[in-house]
Amino acid sequence: MLIDLLHRFVQQQYSRAGISSRFLHTAESTIHYYENSADASRTLVLLHGLGTSSSTWVKILPHLAKTFRVIALDLPGFGFSTLKNGKDHLRFCEVSDVLARIIPEITKTSFAILGHSLGGWLAADFAIRSPGLVHKLVLINPAGINYPGIEEQRRLFEITTLRSLYALLDRLWLKYPWYFKPFGPAIRYDLKKRKVAEFVRSIQEKDFLNGRLSSLKKPAHLVWGRNDGVISPETVQIMQEKMPGLTTNFIERCGHVPQLERPGELRRILDEVL
Repeated sequence: MLIDLLHRFVQQQYSRAGISSRFLHTAESTIHYYENSADASRTLVLLHGLGTSSSTWVKILPHLAKTFRVIALDLPGFGFSTLKNGKDHLRFCEVSDVLARIIPEITKTSFAILGHSLGGWLAADFAIRSPGLVHKLVLINPAGINYPGIEEQRRLFEITTLRSLYALLDRLWLKYPWYFKPFGPAIRYDLKKRKVAEFVRSIQEKDFLNGRLSSLKKPAHLVWGRNDGVISPETVQIMQEKMPGLTTNFIERCGHVPQLERPGELRRILDEVL
């Protein structure tokens, strides 16, 4: 309930910035997304990370909406997006298929795509699947790269106690806000309701990006919070090796969620790369 109220509060903030809620119905889900009415020739699609929603963009979306037609989706089963046919979560490949169908239907034009964490993984996956639609790719602390020891990520999302939740938060943030502590039980409940651990367990070897990165020919930019405790910096090395044209911006004293922990610095970088 508390998390739902938080989403409603953010929705009101977006509305005041001229960003509207919209829904699109598919066979698997009802997809919620935010959109403003700017020039469609400058369209930017945003994909959030695992266990969050488009509320995660609250400190940068109104800024981006001043320049771009912004489309920020809630992934199936997260935020205001719901699932159908009795499913409680989708596998990575199913989410990828949903996005491959609905994003072109919403955008109706080519676009830049920006994704954070799981959203970065999905954004790169989309750009590989539909290269003719994406003219620029921006990845913020993206997941999706397989490296030795990645099994630790899976264990981090097995949230069974408040202690394990706070351990995850300690890895996500360099220093998370004090008010997260009182919200702990609500966050844990929401992650359980959204079947985050089940989603992570469903990921298969073939879903990873490693063997497909070299096919990404569009301009691509990597933004990396230097103190990410969830995803190994080996991700940066592997992506730079596989994508020679990749440009990289590091944000110092920042964990896995730059859009919340260092939004001013992220806004500055996005203004440059977009």
